[in-house]
Amino acid sequence: MNSFDDFEIRCESSNAIFGLCDDENNNEVAYLAEGNGSAWIATVHNVHQEEVLFFPIDHCNLIPDLADGRTSKQCDGLLKYEDSVAFVELKSRNDNEARKWINEATEQLKTTIDYFMQFEFLSEIPNKRAYIANSMKPRAHSSQAMRAEKFAEETGGFLLKIQAHISTDERFSRASKR
Repeated sequence: MNSFDDFEIRCESSNAIFGLCDDENNNEVAYLAEGNGSAWIATVHNVHQEEVLFFPIDHCNLIPDLADGRTSKQCDGLLKYEDSVAFVELKSRNDNEARKWINEATEQLKTTIDYFMQFEFLSEIPNKRAYIANSMKPRAHSSQAMRAEKFAEETGGFLLKIQAHISTDERFSRASKR
């Protein structure tokens, strides 16, 4: 993989607001949606109405299987705009065990980021984030500062956010040195 052009599937939007969806009960890929906000798991606020690309990852056979033949756990997709990239894991869980779905999503993000960071076109992007979005629990109630710090160390500088709202206006100076 040499560039974002190598992804077989991609969606794009320059709308001020749109959503990311994933029908978890099937093996379909996650997708970007501009209508039917009730199906959105994550809401993207495209403040400057720039072109935002969404590339589905899970169920696309991009990451090789594990040595024992099992499919590796991977996140649902990747957002790309200007000088930013954001890996996204979408959940629809209404259980009270936040730690469980957050831990699962964190591992999916780390596995995916680890795989994709081998590609130079991605490793050179300065603004890197990862989102865990849960439509049933839009914000994690417990403090996630230590988790975010550990995640950044383990992923070469990706900023982890656990929230269902993603803003394209969030810029930060944490650049990957990986």
